[in-house]
Amino acid sequence: LHEFYGAEAGVRVARKHIGWYVRELPGGEALRQRVNALQGASEQAVEVSIYFARLAEGGERLRYAPAGTAANETLSRLAA
Repeated sequence: LHEFYGAEAGVRVARKHIGWYVRELPGGEALRQRVNALQGASEQAVEVSIYFARLAEGGERLRYAPAGTAANETLSRLAA
């Protein structure tokens, strides 16, 4: 996205897509908030890499939890 849209627009477009992709994953809301505060493509990439590395520590399959549930909020704290 960053390459296709350019540096400035790519960061904005990536914010939306990252939020959509992680919305039902543990800690997804916390990641969305952090990514939305970042101004650069490389910063976004690092933050996303760290997030998925932490999730991978829990196993090779992603665990989804519906947004707004107690399970998601607990998992969000663990993933942050």
